[in-house]
Amino acid sequence: MSPRCLIHVVPAMKAGATVEEVFEASAVGVIAAGFVANGKGIPYAFEYAVKAVEIAQKYQAGEDWEYLPEPKFDHGIH
Repeated sequence: MSPRCLIHVVPAMKAGATVEEVFEASAVGVIAAGFVANGKGIPYAFEYAVKAVEIAQKYQAGEDWEYLPEPKFDHGIH
């Protein structure tokens, strides 16, 4: 599970996926993250799995959602 996976949540919901199915797909991604040699690992993937479920829940409820928040740091460009 990574930030790039998040773009599939709303299209999946529009195609009829349930929040539970988004969770299931995300769980598979978290498990798979443990098998990537030198990868960022399960904690990293878990963060994005939680975000995927959050997006699915908000979409289902008709609430505003965002894939990722805007960066909150200063690039040092003025």
